[in-house]
Amino acid sequence: MTIPHMPDDISRQLEFAQKLVERNQQLQEQLAELTGTGEALDGWVRAGVDHAGRPCELTLEPRIMRKPSEDLAAAILEAFGNAYDDLTRQAGECATALRDELPEQLRDPMHSGVVDDLTEHTRDMAQTLRSSSDPGNDAMRLAEQLRSRVLRGI
Repeated sequence: MTIPHMPDDISRQLEFAQKLVERNQQLQEQLAELTGTGEALDGWVRAGVDHAGRPCELTLEPRIMRKPSEDLAAAILEAFGNAYDDLTRQAGECATALRDELPEQLRDPMHSGVVDDLTEHTRDMAQTLRSSSDPGNDAMRLAEQLRSRVLRGI
């Protein structure tokens, strides 16, 4: 998209910024739809968490009810922990996919500083998501920060 009466470099920057905004919106939609799943005791306990890490599903095989209550509680906690880990992994994969697809679009030397910022921000995102109590919302907040950083760098 070349805008009439505008220097080519500014037009390229605007086009690039628009692509980043669109990709950021896609990423936020993806993150909002994430769910994590986990299980324990060979699938006798299955759990799910929504994009914010909140429990949204729990399935217990009837035979699990024969276990002592301490074992049942431990299995439920383990299944939700595994579901949360799955959610965090998926959010990290989204961030990595964004990082991996952008460098191809940033081959123009004019954007070289953006690649460095993106790499650093992706590292920060992965670290934050690993220790987050709310990976879905934190990932959306970090994606918005990334969009702002990139637009400032253009």
